[in-house]
Amino acid sequence: MARKRKLETESSGNILGSDELVQNGCISNSDVQEDSQEGSKEKEEELEEIITDGVKQAESEQQDEYAEGDSSDEEEIMNTIGNVPTEWYDECDHIGFDHTGEKIYKPDRGDGLDAFLRRIEDPNYMRTVVDRLTGQDVVLVDDDLELVQRLVKAQVPSAQYNLYEPFMDLYSHEVMETPLSGRPEHKRSFLPSRSEREKVSKMVHNIKQNLIHQHQRPKRYQSFDLWKSDHIPVPIRRRRNPKYKAPPSKLPTNSNSYNPPPEFLPTKYQLDWIRSKHVKQRAEINNRLPKKYDSLRLVPNHKTYVMDVFNRCLDLYMSSRFAYKKIVGTSKDLLPELPRPRDLRPFPTKEALLFAGHTKAVNALAVHPLGKILATGSKDETVRIWDISNGRCIRTLEMGGEVKCLAWNPSNKVLVLAVCVDKRVVMVNPESYLTEASIVTRTNALFLAPPQQGDYEITKKVERAVTWVQPSASEREQGYRIVLKHSCAVVQIVWHPQGDYFATLQPEAKSSSVVIHQLSRHRSQIPFSKSAIKVTAMSFHPKKAYFYICCQGRVRVYSLLQKKLIRLIRTSAASGRISSISVHPSGEHFIIGSLDKRLTWYEMEATNRPYTLRYHKNAIRSVAFHNKYPLLASASDDGSVIVTHAMVYNDWIKDPLIVPVKELKSHEFEDFQCVLQLAWHPFNPVLFTAGADRTVRLWQ
Repeated sequence: MARKRKLETESSGNILGSDELVQNGCISNSDVQEDSQEGSKEKEEELEEIITDGVKQAESEQQDEYAEGDSSDEEEIMNTIGNVPTEWYDECDHIGFDHTGEKIYKPDRGDGLDAFLRRIEDPNYMRTVVDRLTGQDVVLVDDDLELVQRLVKAQVPSAQYNLYEPFMDLYSHEVMETPLSGRPEHKRSFLPSRSEREKVSKMVHNIKQNLIHQHQRPKRYQSFDLWKSDHIPVPIRRRRNPKYKAPPSKLPTNSNSYNPPPEFLPTKYQLDWIRSKHVKQRAEINNRLPKKYDSLRLVPNHKTYVMDVFNRCLDLYMSSRFAYKKIVGTSKDLLPELPRPRDLRPFPTKEALLFAGHTKAVNALAVHPLGKILATGSKDETVRIWDISNGRCIRTLEMGGEVKCLAWNPSNKVLVLAVCVDKRVVMVNPESYLTEASIVTRTNALFLAPPQQGDYEITKKVERAVTWVQPSASEREQGYRIVLKHSCAVVQIVWHPQGDYFATLQPEAKSSSVVIHQLSRHRSQIPFSKSAIKVTAMSFHPKKAYFYICCQGRVRVYSLLQKKLIRLIRTSAASGRISSISVHPSGEHFIIGSLDKRLTWYEMEATNRPYTLRYHKNAIRSVAFHNKYPLLASASDDGSVIVTHAMVYNDWIKDPLIVPVKELKSHEFEDFQCVLQLAWHPFNPVLFTAGADRTVRLWQ
């Protein structure tokens, strides 16, 4: 446009200049008009040419702009080689082909120096990856890095997704008297599908056309070994693959021939050397030398044939009636023959489920006698109730202190969980939908009102040691049913197999460290008031009224009926504190674990001959027998859980079979601690372990 205006000004200037010439009289009027018409035509033609050239140039510029492409609309380079390994293109100058069939050439990656400079100068070097299909550098954004980190840690890709959302219990545990819909089943649900009918018809057609026939093995020829038996035919099994035959025997050489060539016969010099030898050596050498005979009938018998037969008969006649074989023994022969672990199944071998939810180390866990509910206690002052079938947390209880121990009431008629929190023992009713409503109702009725004590008087020592307290209204809403306040911190609680009595351990209370309680009457007693020993572990006998107490280097067995000590066992772990004890379901054996890395197996009838098992490399925290299967498990601070096959026989003369079959490792270390507690499933060969890494794991 500017060029057009310039031309117009030039043309107007020329016209004004011609007017001035007319006024001056230099040219005539007609000449000026003719010249002006011719000039205007030329100017108009030149102007049209300039305009057309500008339009063409604008169109060409617009085409070049689209030809180069816009960066915002540019499609990404896509390699179309499919699942072909990229290593096949290592020796080529290209890495594949795009959607148009053109080669995708490899970009110049430079040498090691270029890579070093990029590492120093490029701020995005640590988050840059190479696309193997295109060879281009791709810079990962923060969202991509976060996604990769979560996948490496085996977490959910999206941080906004909640794995532990509250479970909506809809029509799952309530038994309805009438169904939601009374509509009967449709007829098509009892008929085979159309695809199966077509498949069967095709098979029937192929059978009729003789396209499918039963494979018949060719009959084998029946051979007879005539030299084996005269009457009974003995079939000879032929070789399955006749290509592989036994190697042929070696053919005799010339030295074994009765008429060998002269080069195989001894020379005169060799014969002279043989004559110089002793008589016995000469005879041995002559027996091995080849000899020449003109014909086969001239070959004599063996020289010592008669003497060999006589010596053989003499050996048979003078031989002893028994053959004494020399025994060659090694150190391995002294070890007993143990069965293979796969012959001792079932036992847990792998991790099947992970219970995650606690924020601190898990100190205790307990499995309900029905095998459906798992309770865990942690240092985060909470008790969580889990559904074992799917690993979902169904309830969380705030306890107001660190949980040291958990124990379910062994009776199936009530649902009571005993929780040790600092100086308190809290009886909790979780009221889970996994149990029957009648059991929950019966449990609540048991703690509805305190029982009548009658003429029973509480001694001052028992009153100072423990007090039964009714929970408040807010605590009762959380599931509290009764609270036992002790004078010192409680670290362990064990139930009697009948479920009415239980014992608590408070080691710092000295003479009143062990207290036995009765749940139905809300009574307590201190059976060992004169004892000033420091108790570390205790347990009830599964069948008899015996009570086990573990102290420094000793295990004391008391009779609750006779109220006296019936057995005092000196343990080999005198230098280490006993951390746990477990009694075998038969009641004739028990095992203890100590902090000096040793497991000790005792038999009640022979406590002076224990079995010491040294499997672990660090302190042992927990041991447990299975109630149904011959299995034993032990947990240690070395991060391992060892599962042992422990078979106890009814024959008292036969020793138990103890074979370690599996070592389980999955928990992580925190503060030099790893596995803190373990428990078996009451019916199945399933093991639960609690660790310092804030997780509980199920092994099966």
